[in-house]
Amino acid sequence: MVKRWLSLVLVLVVLTAAISCAGGGGGGGSPSAIVKNYYTAINSGSFDKAEECLIPGQKIPEDFRELVGKIEKTEILDEQIGEAFGVKIAEVIVEVTLAPAAESQMWLSLFGGTKHVLLEKRKAGWRIEFIQ
Repeated sequence: MVKRWLSLVLVLVVLTAAISCAGGGGGGGSPSAIVKNYYTAINSGSFDKAEECLIPGQKIPEDFRELVGKIEKTEILDEQIGEAFGVKIAEVIVEVTLAPAAESQMWLSLFGGTKHVLLEKRKAGWRIEFIQ
C-alpha cells in the first residue's frame, strides 16, 4: 500500500515537472469530462457509473454514498496533460461546491472545495487514479 502511494506521489511530481499544453481527448472523453462525469454520477447515486471513471479495481469509498444529492456544482479550474515514463497522465483541478445542507466542516474538508484529480490514459480512455 505504501509503495502504491509513493508511486502516485512520484507520478504527480513528474507530472508537475513535465506538463505540456497539449489538448486532451481520446477514447473515454477528456480528463475534465471524466472528472465531471464522476462527480455527476456520485451525486445521482450511480456508483457503478462513477466506478467506470476509475482505474480498474478501484471502488467508490463507502462514505461517498452520503454525497447523493449533496453536490451543488463542480467547476473545472484547470486541466494539464503530460507524459511520464511513456504513460499519458493528466491533472484536473476541480472546485466541488456542496449544497448548503451538506456544508458541515467534516463534509467540506472530505468532499468539498478544491480537489486535484490525477488521471491516466488507458486503452479504454482516461481514468481517475487519485483524488487529493
